[in-house]
Amino acid sequence: MNVNERVSPLSGRIEIMAVHEVTKEKKVVCKQNLVVNGAYSQLARLLSGDIVNNAITKLDFGTDGDAPTIYEVSLQAPLGIWLSVTDSYPSITSATFSATWASAVVNTNGIKEVGLFCEDNTLCSRAVFQEMKKSAGWTWTINWSLYYTLP
Repeated sequence: MNVNERVSPLSGRIEIMAVHEVTKEKKVVCKQNLVVNGAYSQLARLLSGDIVNNAITKLDFGTDGDAPTIYEVSLQAPLGIWLSVTDSYPSITSATFSATWASAVVNTNGIKEVGLFCEDNTLCSRAVFQEMKKSAGWTWTINWSLYYTLP
């Protein structure tokens, strides 16, 4: 049995929920996302005990909607917003990373991409979606899950 038969690839799903603070109107994006090669490199470092700066700690948004590839090392058109994430472990086969983008923060760029990053800025996962704008009064809650299956 080779390693590819024993180890399943990581996969992920992101949910972005935008809620208007006054009208309570909701906009939801749910997408499967691509886990890029950087995540596997960081995972190997973590398993070998190299934990400094290798944990997933933040996410960023960008304006490019081109389909992701496993070879990407950054967002295509990053905005440098850098939201910190909190993590949880809902099962032995998944981890969830969550962040909130406050309603007072405005960004008028057409946001089409989001990336999940380690502390050392290694891109682990990227998702693209239909353009959204972040305007005043809207709070965005992001929940990003990475998961794998056991053999």
